[in-house]
Amino acid sequence: MLASSVPIFVMAVAAVSAQAGWLPPKPADDHGPDQVPMSAQVVQAAAIDPKLIAAFHQLRANPPKIDATIALAKAGNPLAQTGLCAAYKIGRGVAADLNQALAWCRKAAELGYAPAQYEAALVLRASAEAQLPAVKAEAMHWLRQAAQQDAAFAYLTLSRLYAAGDGVAADTDIAQHLLESAGEIKGACAPLTKAAQLRAGFGVTADEAGANKLLQQAATAGCWPAQRTIAAYLSRGQGGLTADPTAAKTWSGKADAAELAWAFGQ
Repeated sequence: MLASSVPIFVMAVAAVSAQAGWLPPKPADDHGPDQVPMSAQVVQAAAIDPKLIAAFHQLRANPPKIDATIALAKAGNPLAQTGLCAAYKIGRGVAADLNQALAWCRKAAELGYAPAQYEAALVLRASAEAQLPAVKAEAMHWLRQAAQQDAAFAYLTLSRLYAAGDGVAADTDIAQHLLESAGEIKGACAPLTKAAQLRAGFGVTADEAGANKLLQQAATAGCWPAQRTIAAYLSRGQGGLTADPTAAKTWSGKADAAELAWAFGQ
């Protein structure tokens, strides 16, 4: 059974297209099947479904109502399944439950929906069992599946894992190559690639303060992975930031709202 743990450092959790990138060989302990990517037409149709949009607004309301999201998720809408996963992950409209979150993310991930594959990996790595080899292997599987759809954020996360030797053998060359394959991230999260480069010192002089400045810029612009990362740093006094539980809670709340919207494709 999965149980909640402290927030993990996350540099990437959203589906942003990149140019076709490079991936290292599949790890020997990744026994999961390759998933056929969900077509853009299917994703678009699910995203503009009036029932999904209504369910999203009901879940954002105070008090939140989750019945419509559950009904759509059970009917097979992959965005509703991912949204329900996020709701269980953050405890919106339901009690936080990582087991339920993972179950719903897996359903959409197995259909080939990249954002669900990201979320499945993050839920696994946010669990109390995150250090178990089997859990790390499954998380790596879903990250690779998402990266195979050329999702730039997946490359950032994979780069960090290879740099740290977390779930795979440490390899800075692979980590740097993955970061170079991340492509261009647009919108609020655009500073994340440069922030990761500065933090790791790949091709540049390592600059933690500069990385944090870019992270703050992305978070202020509404990038929820950046908000989540800052919250984790502030809660533990890591990443070059002084511990500040109050600020950490504020950023975490912002990330919850933005992540939920992202999960629903809104």
